[in-house]
Amino acid sequence: MSLYTVAAKGCDDNTRVEIELTDTEAAAVRKVAEAVTAASTYSCEPRLYIHLASPNANHEKGTNHE
Repeated sequence: MSLYTVAAKGCDDNTRVEIELTDTEAAAVRKVAEAVTAASTYSCEPRLYIHLASPNANHEKGTNHE
């Protein structure tokens, strides 16, 4: 398992969560993120991102950061 940052970003707000995922879970989230982002047709529609969390950051698993 690895620690990932998953973020939903729109024009006026965003939500980020850091969560431990298996490789299989991360691949599924990545697939959904790509589909959501591709379906966003203008800048205010939310986009979804996933990436490995920074090893130097102070992380709280499953916590919403604003």
